[in-house]
Amino acid sequence: MDKSSTTGAPELVSIVIPCHNDGDFLSASLDSALQQTYRHKEVIVVDDASDDPRTLRLLKRIEHPDVRILHVDKRHPGAARNAGIQSARGCYILPLDADDLIEPTYVEKAACVLMSRPDVGIVYCKAVFIGKKTGPWELPPFNIGDMLANNLIFVTALFRKSDWCAVGGFRERQFRLGLEDYDFWLALLGRGRQVHQIQESLFRYRVKASSRTTRLYSNLEDMIEAHEQLYQNHRHLYEQHSGDYIKSLRKLLLVEMDARMRLQEIVDANRRSRGMPQIRSIIGRLVGAARESAGK
Repeated sequence: MDKSSTTGAPELVSIVIPCHNDGDFLSASLDSALQQTYRHKEVIVVDDASDDPRTLRLLKRIEHPDVRILHVDKRHPGAARNAGIQSARGCYILPLDADDLIEPTYVEKAACVLMSRPDVGIVYCKAVFIGKKTGPWELPPFNIGDMLANNLIFVTALFRKSDWCAVGGFRERQFRLGLEDYDFWLALLGRGRQVHQIQESLFRYRVKASSRTTRLYSNLEDMIEAHEQLYQNHRHLYEQHSGDYIKSLRKLLLVEMDARMRLQEIVDANRRSRGMPQIRSIIGRLVGAARESAGK
């Protein structure tokens, strides 16, 4: 059942799905968008110059009154999202990557928050991993200090198109390698918008062996450059909340130091256990778990 605004009319929500050769996952992602309990919606699939035969066949077969296909030259997800949002008729926007999924009530519950709370500009939820990794995505609760130190909000969050227009959308050129969504959220926070997290897991994020984010974070120079650009773009926000930001950085540093110490203890124990295959096997699994924890 659609929730209504204070005027009694439901706002149109535009779900924007960038797609570049995502034929293996697009059908499921599109179905999850169309199965939303919030009926007043449109879905825009942005074909970002796909050349995979399966994807092209799927795009040609899509015929639904609530779905539009938009073709753009090969760019990157941020630019494709901008193109889709530019053509969107909705007052509210929900980006959804073509390999991710949303639960049926996500749009309804998120739209209800934006309609009832003018101070809120970003609505997201809890999430779970699918694909190469499964289980809850243990993001910490939102607070401004932690957000300035590390992105806490995935791209599939609801926001107003008017805010997107006001900040100039996703910065396409500065963040071609990634983090354009992080930059966008900081821009909205800089406009004084509040954040609301729905306390339900309504988003399913697909983990792949390789992704744009993993490639960015595997290159230290690119990662440093991107975060420096974030700081320059939102210097006023970092300065306004400098105390919270420094506190969060200190916490991250201590967590990293603790993880490294635990990892070293496990490695040392592994060395001492040479000649004991069963113990080495157990410790090997612990080392893998510690490395994964340290790398988050």
